[in-house]
Amino acid sequence: MADLEQAKSFVWQLVVVGIFLAIGLIVLAQFMNTAYSDASGTVVGFELATETTDGAFVAFPNATLPIVACSVTNVTNQTEFSQIGDTNYTLSSDGCNIQATATSPYNNSLWNVSYTFTYGLANDASNAIGSTITATDDVADWLPILVVMLMAGIVVALVQILRRRS
Repeated sequence: MADLEQAKSFVWQLVVVGIFLAIGLIVLAQFMNTAYSDASGTVVGFELATETTDGAFVAFPNATLPIVACSVTNVTNQTEFSQIGDTNYTLSSDGCNIQATATSPYNNSLWNVSYTFTYGLANDASNAIGSTITATDDVADWLPILVVMLMAGIVVALVQILRRRS
């Protein structure tokens, strides 16, 4: 009976550790975005390849930066150097991807886009959090083991309850 009690205790300890680890990783992921330093930049005359209306957004080069937001300041047609009004394109929610509207007379032409952007600049704090999160990426691989251990704990508890009744 003592062995059964120790097994039950061990299983519950594993479950509690797993729960705290999962909560800790969720908290770390939330702090990751606040750990970045604020930075900004400006791009003048970024040349877009031929714009089409195939439904695909064209990403600005800075679109992959962490916590990025872009604000388009000027769009011109490279051939005619004419201003392209904002009714001729659509921007993604972060403003870092552009798509010609279907009715735009500037489809299939080269565009120059100028924009400003803000983003999260990596620093020691964000790098440390990122390293910790990356190091624990395989948590999802062993999470099912915790579920199995939880089930084993329930079985052990049920067996113990049934033994006490008899």
